[in-house]
Formats: sequence, structure tokens, C-alpha cells
Amino acid sequence: LVNAESSNPNFVLTDLSEENLTVSSTESAEYEVKLPLGKDAGTYTSTITFTTSESDTYTQDISVKIVSKKLTVPAVIGTPYVYNGQVQALNLDDNFIEKYMMVLDNARYATNANHYAPVITLKDKANTVWNIAGSTTTTNQTLSWDIEKYKLTKPTAKAVAYTYTGDVQEFQFDNFTESVFGSEVFTVTGGEKTDAGTSSVTVSINDKQNYCWTDGSNADLVFTWNMSRAKVSEPVATRTSYDYDETEHKIEFEDGTVDTNLMTVKNNSRTEIGSQTVTISLKDKVNYEWQSGTDTDITLTLSIGVPIYSLPTITGSYVYNGQTQHPEFTGFDAEKMTVTDNSAKNAGSYSVKIALKDKDHAKWADTGTNE
Repeated sequence: LVNAESSNPNFVLTDLSEENLTVSSTESAEYEVKLPLGKDAGTYTSTITFTTSESDTYTQDISVKIVSKKLTVPAVIGTPYVYNGQVQALNLDDNFIEKYMMVLDNARYATNANHYAPVITLKDKANTVWNIAGSTTTTNQTLSWDIEKYKLTKPTAKAVAYTYTGDVQEFQFDNFTESVFGSEVFTVTGGEKTDAGTSSVTVSINDKQNYCWTDGSNADLVFTWNMSRAKVSEPVATRTSYDYDETEHKIEFEDGTVDTNLMTVKNNSRTEIGSQTVTISLKDKVNYEWQSGTDTDITLTLSIGVPIYSLPTITGSYVYNGQTQHPEFTGFDAEKMTVTDNSAKNAGSYSVKIALKDKDHAKWADTGTNE
């Protein structure tokens, strides 16, 4: 209560905020009086009559003005607010007096990262006012506060050399945050695979309203994932050519160099004289390659040649003995050759005829023919 006024300069008014109003006279003792003052802001006038012991009376008019209480708009404190998965309350400084003011909506309490503008109002606009830069108003005031996004460190690709194994493999990260505030914050797309090759791995923030990267962005991160093919040693051939012998032949390989689980050998069988291409292919060219770094089919030549025989020679010398004699030969193969005119009794010179049994599949070394 302020601005109490006295119409008589002989009387001094004390603090009008007290329940009992004391009026002091400059010429007499103190008197205690009570005035019927109101509660609300306004001007209140009373007349006080004083009666002395000599029955003299004095009157005093008292005018009391109750002005509106001036209040300061509270300021937001406790900034910055950062998302933490919990409901957060807006904190206001000591100018917030609950007796006189209140926040109208729920924007004083929030969970998600965002900008909020709660409205603060006076509870009793008849008796209280906002004091703003020396001016007063009862207009509702708008406060401003923000809950910032929680910043996440960007995952990076771990330096790993991936090679096909036949098993499911996972893309490896550094700085990968599994969860924050009890919730998973990332979704990884394409982070598992079995086959070799190049693919993309995408890391996405699950809740882009409340989380962002440390640079303030929230765009998906895309990584290139290269998985190399497993190396397979090339087969080692130990024999590729044969002489015709009426049986089936194949290219022979060093033990352990042809893995039938990983490769296919085609056209590796021949009986007749001639040659053909034998092809060795990887069954799974997506995931395997030769040691040379390619997956090109390997080709070898299987050949069956005409057997070449040297003409047998007669060994020793022969002298007439009265008996029929047969010459002996060096290099004669009875399975492959025939001999005729190979007997004589009398002394003399004779011709012996040796022929190839299979003239279609053999020849003599000295003539290059089968005759």
C-alpha cells in the first residue's frame, strides 16, 4: 500500500500495509485507529474523527491508493536443454511467483527436441501488471525455449579386408553407438551378406526429430562394402598326351589340384586319335577366382597320337645246319606287328616281311607311313 495522503499536515501516516493503521499527531500522543481499506487496487477515502480528553474533536480525511503490483516477466534459465528421452520442465528464474502468475499450456513440459513457446499469464489482472522496460501491461507474455537434438558421433568403417568364406559376414564399424537412453538409435541396412562383390551399407538415425550427427545433420550415411572372392589354385596337369591304344584317356592332374566341389572339368575323355579341348571352369564365379585374379575358364588340350614304331632288326648271323631256321628280332612287338617269310633251311639271303597289325592307328618311324 502506497501513496497514503493526509489532508492535515499535523498528522503523519505510517505503513499502510499493516493491519492496524497508526496516525501520529505532532501535538499529542499516538492514536491507534483502524481504517476500512479494501484489498484490490484502487483509491480508498476515510474520515477520522479525533476526540480529546477536553472533548475537542478533530477530523482527518485520509485517502489511500492501492496500486497494481508490478511483476517482472520471468526469464528462462537452465539452457541449453538437450533431449534425454525424459520429460523436461522449463525452469524460470526467481521472477516466477506462482501466487501471481501461471503458464497456460503444457509447453512448460516437453520431451521431444523442438522449439516451444509457452504463454504465461497473470492470475489477477485487476491487481497485478507486467513491468516491461518501465511500461506496464496485463497482456499475456510468450516465453521461448528449445530442447536441442542429442548429438551422435558418426560411425566410420573399420579397416577390414573382407573375403568370401561361405558364411554370413557383418560390416564392421568404429564409433558405433548401440543405444542411447535405452533405445537403439541406428538402423543398418545391407550390413550383412554372404556373397562376394560390392554393395552399399546404410546407417540411418531412427529418430531424426530427437537425434542428429555432431555436425547438426541427420542424413543417412552410406558406406561401400567390397568383399573379395576366395582364391582357388589353378589345376596342375601332369599328362595331356597319349599314344593310341584303343582305351579311354584323360588329362591327368596333380593330386589335390582339382576340387570338384569348386570346379567342373568338361570334355576330358578321348579314345580315338586326335585332339580336343578340355575346359576347367569355376562353378561359382561370383565368389571364387583363380590365383591369377581372373575367373576365365582354363583350357588344356588332350591329344591321342598315332603310335610310332621303329622297324625291328634281325639279331645275330645264321649258318646252314640242315634245319629250318627262324631269325630273331630286336624291337619286335608281337602284339602290334606280324612277321612273314621268316623261315629258311638252305644257305642264302632272304627277305623277311614285318607288318603293323593296325595300320589305321600306327606307323613306322623310319618311313612315317604304315607300310
